[in-house]
Amino acid sequence: MARLFFCNHPINEPGYRKRTLGSINQHPWNTTKHKRKFIKRDGIYLDNGIQKSCLLYFWGEYEPYSQSTYISKTKPKGVHYDIKPVKNLPSMPMGALDTDPYVYGCFRNICCEIKRQKYQHGDIIVFGHFISDSKFEFDTIIVVNKPVPCGLVPTHDQYRLASIDPLSPKIPDCFYDGIMYNKDTKYYSFVPCIPACNEEGADAIISLKFKKPVLDVYTMFGRKAKNSWYGKTFANEPLTTTSKLDKTWRTIINAVMNSGLKIGIYVEKIDNEKIF
Repeated sequence: MARLFFCNHPINEPGYRKRTLGSINQHPWNTTKHKRKFIKRDGIYLDNGIQKSCLLYFWGEYEPYSQSTYISKTKPKGVHYDIKPVKNLPSMPMGALDTDPYVYGCFRNICCEIKRQKYQHGDIIVFGHFISDSKFEFDTIIVVNKPVPCGLVPTHDQYRLASIDPLSPKIPDCFYDGIMYNKDTKYYSFVPCIPACNEEGADAIISLKFKKPVLDVYTMFGRKAKNSWYGKTFANEPLTTTSKLDKTWRTIINAVMNSGLKIGIYVEKIDNEKIF
């Protein structure tokens, strides 16, 4: 039976050298601590079960090069709209960080494991950050499909360049492929998002409407997160029955809907290369 994981990741944005509203910032490959970016990119979302294509706004990770517009003194401070392919730029700098989770053209996770536990098919990984002992704010959901050996990924593939190669020389044996949505998929990977086609106004106006969905783990499971050396943690939760799995999934989806967001089931690939 599936398990539920709450995976803590950093929530800080990259620095913005130019902080005049409307100014353009160029972001080099991140070599310090992992960052989250508020991104707009073409994709597909669900509208009452119907798939629609649109420009999506979402919180995601992309550690290589990007460009942004400074939009606010409060989070999000910038909106990233130019996610640059790695292969068209200079080789990665010393200490370059990898992108994990990766949501561009696919949903993948390579090294965010909890206490070295191996994920299994059907496991639900909720990526986000504990804002209290029981409240978990999230921005990415990956439902695990299967492990895939990293050595099978072609050298030119954008996923390899942005997420696998920066881990050299200690590359993990495999990454975990996420389940993609189709009309017959019950549990699937996604990003909470705001479709721009449903909104009016500039980036800053749309960003003000984006409130990350929150799960209350105490209400869901009757216990709170514990403090550890790398922040608050919550042990994996076995979803031992179909009804428990369904209830947990509905709770996740409802949290997104209650935040006024949509379910983004596909984000455009970084470039025109075939995703392995």
